[in-house]
Amino acid sequence: MIAIFSINPRSFQDSESGIGSNIVSWRTTRFDSGPNPHHDQGSFPLDVRIGAKTMKKTSKTFIAAAAVALTLSVSLRAAEVNPARWLVDFEDKFEAAELNENYKWIRGVEDGFKVGDGALQIKVQKGTLEGDTNSAGNILFFSPADGFQAAYTTLLDPSGIAAGQEAGLVLYGDDDNYVKAVVTERDGKDVIVIVREFRGTAKEEVVMNEIPEGPIEVRMERDIFRLHFFVRAEGVKEWTEVGQARVAGKPPLWAGLYSAAAEGDGNFVTIKKIVALKPKPLDPSEIEVSPVSL
Repeated sequence: MIAIFSINPRSFQDSESGIGSNIVSWRTTRFDSGPNPHHDQGSFPLDVRIGAKTMKKTSKTFIAAAAVALTLSVSLRAAEVNPARWLVDFEDKFEAAELNENYKWIRGVEDGFKVGDGALQIKVQKGTLEGDTNSAGNILFFSPADGFQAAYTTLLDPSGIAAGQEAGLVLYGDDDNYVKAVVTERDGKDVIVIVREFRGTAKEEVVMNEIPEGPIEVRMERDIFRLHFFVRAEGVKEWTEVGQARVAGKPPLWAGLYSAAAEGDGNFVTIKKIVALKPKPLDPSEIEVSPVSL
């Protein structure tokens, strides 16, 4: 395989959060065994650390950092899920009788979970994060999420989600700035809803009305300031895209498990697995670079 890269370093600032970053946008043309080339494109933040030094954005090091970043940490934009682009940072299948000591509860409750034998059961609490209420409890943060490129998945059983309840993944800045992708029941069937709250105003971004039956995996991939969400049935290889939303909030951010109930609580939602992934470094032996220009 031969891959030809074009690179365009630039400075970028998110208009909502004010967070700035030096961004490298890139485009590849891959020539595999077939007659037609395959194109990929995306972007990643330019903060390349070599030893104790961090390259700055002067004109010379900007170009050098772009080249180094291509060989060390290119991660592809999530138009679709490609497992070969990611490495497992950590995985928890809840086989131990205790939770990882690095996990963090927000408004946790006594006897709020059970763990072991391949499942984490979280007790659903009445409350919500939306608007000014900020009463949702028993939110479990399992990974810091300050990297511009990362992915998180959870395998959950929707059968434990009663009417008026929801459970899934959340990328959380604070109670007024977050994005959640949750399974809930509407009109007698399970759906996935993506909700983004920014500066206290919540908006439903996406509703997926047809989701697989039985236990499902929900996946969240971050690409700079954009989140992409996917779903698949347990044991199925291919992912189906749910939708996307912008990141909400400023660092520190956390990836977590979210559950809440508009009415009724006390039952348990079963989580079978959580996974955090990081971009896979690009192997320099597999590519040719041409050209590099500003």
